[in-house]
Amino acid sequence: MNADRSKKTLGWTMALGAALLLGCGEAPPTTASTPVPSGTEAMTTSPTGPARVLLEQPSEDAPQVDRCGALTESNDRCGPIAELFPDVPGDVCDPGLPGWEPSQNAMDHLSWRTLVALLWPAKPGAPGVPDPAARPGARIDDKVSRPAVFETWSSPDDLLALAAQLDEGEVLGPADWGAAAPSPGACPGGSGLRILHHVGKVAPATADALRGTPAAAAAGGPVVDQNGRLLFVETRFNRTMWDVITAGGYYRADTSRDGLVFPNNLGDTGYRQGAIAVQAAWALLTDAAAASGQYHVSAVLLHQRGTEERMGSCDKQLVGLVGLAIAHKATSGGEHWVWSAFDHKDAAPDSEAPLPQEYFLSSNGCLGADTSMCAKAPTPAGEAWACCPNHDLYGPLGPADHVLADRTPTQIALVDPGTDRSSCGERYAQALAGTPVAHFRLEGTQWWANREADTLEYGVVPRSLRVAALQPWAVAPQTGGGQRTTSSCIGCHAAGADSVFLLSSLASAPAGTAGPSEAPSDPE
Repeated sequence: MNADRSKKTLGWTMALGAALLLGCGEAPPTTASTPVPSGTEAMTTSPTGPARVLLEQPSEDAPQVDRCGALTESNDRCGPIAELFPDVPGDVCDPGLPGWEPSQNAMDHLSWRTLVALLWPAKPGAPGVPDPAARPGARIDDKVSRPAVFETWSSPDDLLALAAQLDEGEVLGPADWGAAAPSPGACPGGSGLRILHHVGKVAPATADALRGTPAAAAAGGPVVDQNGRLLFVETRFNRTMWDVITAGGYYRADTSRDGLVFPNNLGDTGYRQGAIAVQAAWALLTDAAAASGQYHVSAVLLHQRGTEERMGSCDKQLVGLVGLAIAHKATSGGEHWVWSAFDHKDAAPDSEAPLPQEYFLSSNGCLGADTSMCAKAPTPAGEAWACCPNHDLYGPLGPADHVLADRTPTQIALVDPGTDRSSCGERYAQALAGTPVAHFRLEGTQWWANREADTLEYGVVPRSLRVAALQPWAVAPQTGGGQRTTSSCIGCHAAGADSVFLLSSLASAPAGTAGPSEAPSDPE
């Protein structure tokens, strides 16, 4: 977020530019683990909490850690990860030290625990429930991963498709969680595969209306990877959110959302889990990439709505998770949401200048290219500007633009490199070695560190936060050259009903449709 932007400006900008994500969770047990011999794995169940995976036990001379997993000489540094929990933590872990207060590094540890829980394999036939007998990285075959917990949650498209089936006087309710939504006309029913509809954060008609406004960067065209294929975006939310939305009828256009508040994990949700939602970016994979073990891989149907001239299509494809934004109402966030941003470590380079290695969203073909003219690039820029980092080449696609057509790749750079001050990323990569989760990097955790502050500028840290695959064009020129991120998750959603724009897009969709045709589909 720009330091001199006001809360009002940020809220207005994001209200125009997006629909949403949110989230929260449940604290892991703090009871002592059952010891296991060094070098072995076992599942144990705490009398007060869920099962967890015990990893290889450290040697006697290993660094000492407190009950939160932090090095005892510094509670801001992650120690070796000894356990993995399948349930989302509802708050930062309090080590019980005198005068201890949550820190940025403690919040980052919360983000990593949340990522592990959301990528935990789901229990078959139980949407949103982790399988205690499984472990992150489990596969169905040599390419496809077992569905992760977040993949079994509902999407806005699912909710609207179910609502469109209702007879007069019928309503959706908590009991409808997990019901199979009807497939769009071009997609086969009963396939058991998720359907991805969106190639950007907002629908084309919405994005067209935003041209020339401050929200244009949040509503631009698609990201094109180095294989010339579009990234696909989906938003999903957990059962706690489903219950609130359906019980209150908030998916209906005639229902006011004034006073809406989603609970954190301390609320009486019935699941020991508060409101959580995610937005995920998926890239089409080659068979070799899918089999590499470096990506969480899903078999999906890519749906393209038809036009008057052309029927819609629905193609089965393998996709890999390359970006994930998580929002949740952690207890330490109070009435605010905590946001976690993750990119796949091979998605894009830290610097605007491409490096001599393969990235999914950055081209080696741009090595040595003259980018001095990039500050003058128009929007959309066009393929002549393909080596300009973080520039939208295509603008919003229309319904006649086929989503599987080959295109010139866009050039994405992070510009705000993460520092991993807590070493949590390094520690979790070690604990999760050999799994796709080890290939993610935390770009940051955004939260209200100072709840007494009157403005976002003085209350929220960090001031800006961006997932390269989800907010690719949310950058601005920096004094002295280069670019800086202008995206702020909290700033984006400040104007929403309990920071939720998802409900606005749901209610604005016309009755009888199978998805939000002209409404935002993304959180930021």
